[in-house]
Amino acid sequence: MNASDAVIGWPIPRRFMLREEAAAYLCLSPKTLAKWACTKEVDIPYFKIGGRVLYDIDDLNAWVEARRVANGRVADDYSDR
Repeated sequence: MNASDAVIGWPIPRRFMLREEAAAYLCLSPKTLAKWACTKEVDIPYFKIGGRVLYDIDDLNAWVEARRVANGRVADDYSDR
């Protein structure tokens, strides 16, 4: 059993993460991800299935990769918001 099983009562494929897990993976708070999903301020794709919000690990990795710093510049910087 993993953390997702305990929270939702059924196993989800490890390709997907609950908002709390995705937030921990990204070193953000779940409230930040919820705000971004609501306001569309930051576009991280997610699925809403049966009232649950799930993030695909591949989408999270792509979002992180897009913020890789090269020559002191980041593609999208949300730190000033």
